[in-house]
Amino acid sequence: MTPAEIDALPAGPELDALVSEKVMGEMVTPAEGLVAGLVGARTILRYEDNDIGGVFIKSWKPYPLPPYSTDDAAALAIIKTGLGRGSGASWRLSTACGLWFAEVGFWKPEPTFPLDVFGEGRGEMLALAICRAALKAVKA
Repeated sequence: MTPAEIDALPAGPELDALVSEKVMGEMVTPAEGLVAGLVGARTILRYEDNDIGGVFIKSWKPYPLPPYSTDDAAALAIIKTGLGRGSGASWRLSTACGLWFAEVGFWKPEPTFPLDVFGEGRGEMLALAICRAALKAVKA
């Protein structure tokens, strides 16, 4: 996707699915899928241990798709787990004139320590700005 296409994505389940797959590395089921009683809802699948009578067996378990683009707390998980400390990336979040801005990049070792931005996003909500910046950062 181009940066302009990412900027045009509205907040909602389609953007949440993209972030889950491209940024968070989750397996996302189709919208029309039927998984564990979640009819017509996209879900993410995680491969984890299940305790079956004291025996641990790995299997895929469905979870609701996190509302990354509409819930600030869910979007902050992107910073913590998707592009956070593990990648060495830094985030700068700000707001002005009713818009939120999110930038992700690496600090340059110069006297002023400027942020070398490789993903930036903006939106009416903080969550939307974070999602757009994250998708650009991973070159979705």
